[in-house]
Amino acid sequence: QREFVACGEGYKGLWKEGRLCTVQLARKVWPGQSSYSLGNICAALGIAVEHRHRAGGDAEAALNLLHRAAELKGAAFLESMVKRRAVLLPAGIQAGELPEHPGVYYFLDGKGRAIYIGKAINLRKRIVSHFSRNGKGGQWLQRVAEIRTEPAGNELAALLLEYLAILKHKPEFNVQGRFPLQLYHLFIYQNRAGQPKLAIARGKKPEQVLQTFRSRDAARDAYLQLLETHAICPVFNHQSRQRCAKPDCYCKETAETRDVLHADRMAILVQTATLPDTGRFWVSGAGRMPGEKSVLLMEGEQPLAFGFAPEEANPPAEEIPDYLQYLPDAANLRALVEPFLGHKKTLIPTSS
Repeated sequence: QREFVACGEGYKGLWKEGRLCTVQLARKVWPGQSSYSLGNICAALGIAVEHRHRAGGDAEAALNLLHRAAELKGAAFLESMVKRRAVLLPAGIQAGELPEHPGVYYFLDGKGRAIYIGKAINLRKRIVSHFSRNGKGGQWLQRVAEIRTEPAGNELAALLLEYLAILKHKPEFNVQGRFPLQLYHLFIYQNRAGQPKLAIARGKKPEQVLQTFRSRDAARDAYLQLLETHAICPVFNHQSRQRCAKPDCYCKETAETRDVLHADRMAILVQTATLPDTGRFWVSGAGRMPGEKSVLLMEGEQPLAFGFAPEEANPPAEEIPDYLQYLPDAANLRALVEPFLGHKKTLIPTSS
């Protein structure tokens, strides 16, 4: 997008122009090459490439490659290689005019009723995916007469706005109960020998949870990062039969020394990774416009209120300000926001 701006052009996406794969093109025009990556095929043809792996440099190299191909095969051949994405948006709606920020989108029928509500980090990409040939949309998309969007500022705010909008409008084609209940928990447990261990559990929440995630991959990444940060032996922690490859690892010490070192490092891990018991606190994020932030007010594990506040606003200790909306007491709502309550998020305890 910066390259478009540098050229004096506003970036509105390339939805209409189609796609041409330089690898597939080069295989047809110059068969028998050892590699068809952009850098290698340009080198083989003597095409100079500056600023490799930058948008501007790669675009210039691809353009020169297309000129060479057109000289040999003609413009009609290049046109035949273009794959155009079938995007059939409702009449009067242009993909390039849809916003790219996080938010909520509403599909309305001819009577102005919301028949589907969704959220996205990038509204344009998500909306277009519904109507593309490879999308998951069904016959019901033919009933969409209008699309409206609402900015959110960040992913958590988009999730909450979507949740509240679905409760309010009850769209016909939103699947009930689709909000996540099966989460992945990073937690501490004691094995039979009384040694503390770090593990991942799915579904029911264990007692000593450090962090919660919506995907197994995210939980696994955090698990490995915590072990590395606190120099905890993954083989000993996992009680694996494999042998630790590190010659100076504490798992090579005597059993007594090893257990003490492991317990000490696990204790430090727990202190730094556990969500503090703050009573009431809030989680803030980017707002919809400058000078604003999104705010989720929590009471322990219960989401209490949500809204958008002035950037300088402080957490309310008692009364809920007018800019916040009370949230329903629902298990699926707690599951929805729980992954955003980790120690890496902005947590601001209130004063008692």
